[in-house]
Amino acid sequence: MGSLLHASIRVVDKKERGIEGVYVQFDSGKFTFSNKYGIVEIADETYTASDSLTFSHLNFKTRRLSVKDALESKKILLDSDVKQLGEVVVSNVTVNYEDYVREAIQKISQNYEYPFTRKSIYDIDFLFSVDNTEFISYKGGMVFSIDRAKKLYVSKVNYQENINPAWEDYVFDRKPYSFTTIVHIASHSVIYNSKKFAFYDYKEMEYKGKEALKVSFKTKKEKYGQSGTMIINKEDKAIVQLSYVIHPVKNWIVEKTKSGLVKTSLQGYYVESDYVKTDRGKYNFNSGRERILLEVEVKKQSFSTLCETYLKRKDNLQQPKTRMLKEQVFE
Repeated sequence: MGSLLHASIRVVDKKERGIEGVYVQFDSGKFTFSNKYGIVEIADETYTASDSLTFSHLNFKTRRLSVKDALESKKILLDSDVKQLGEVVVSNVTVNYEDYVREAIQKISQNYEYPFTRKSIYDIDFLFSVDNTEFISYKGGMVFSIDRAKKLYVSKVNYQENINPAWEDYVFDRKPYSFTTIVHIASHSVIYNSKKFAFYDYKEMEYKGKEALKVSFKTKKEKYGQSGTMIINKEDKAIVQLSYVIHPVKNWIVEKTKSGLVKTSLQGYYVESDYVKTDRGKYNFNSGRERILLEVEVKKQSFSTLCETYLKRKDNLQQPKTRMLKEQVFE
């Protein structure tokens, strides 16, 4: 059976809107993610017409198609896995929904397992650019492990990367490997700093076939404002999805470096992640993405940096022999 040529397809919702961050996996284990327009690029690889693609996203039902059918259709429709049931009228119910959210946060230690173990591999598509010039690109697997001193190590698996060593001259406070912070649910500020957030607009819903509660949140103070939503599974009060933005902040970080005084302003920050129950009975990170746009000023010069990361966890059957500290992953 002949091979299929390089092509692209578009993943859309029922309103024909492109879906960003769809994880697309081949039978071979190779993967890619859809871009902000919902476009999936099928690289110049050899796939037979009988090979299949699996499309998955935290807000949509998983769909599986043959490569042949996907390329012929050019457009892949995903059905929503979220069903809104209506807004909760808090004054007419006995449940205190803010206490409900607080309880879900308090139960994190019993509901979740530690995400960075050698039992999991994370498929990662990462891009770091400066003024629209690509400095780091990485596509492949990463296996994380932690030592007794609680230092995080990384092993690279089946990857392609392109790294310009000059990236260290541009990145200051926010390092490219900081995307690891979205994996552990306890690392999100709405979790570890929950007292600084207001919770409101509670809505009953079905999420991935289970009863859930969708909650909006925002910081109580406007400075360093953050807003978003979380979805809580009613069965065990586990937080199964988070999505939020941090609003633009002028001079977000000011620091002295060997290059002089550096002022970093936050232009845009977006995170979404979901968590699923594993066969071990605990919740763990499943998939997510992070986008950070910064404006950096130093010595009367300014430049923009952009970090975009897409991640998907899957079971790991390999035990990598080599590893490096997280801080060395792009050296």
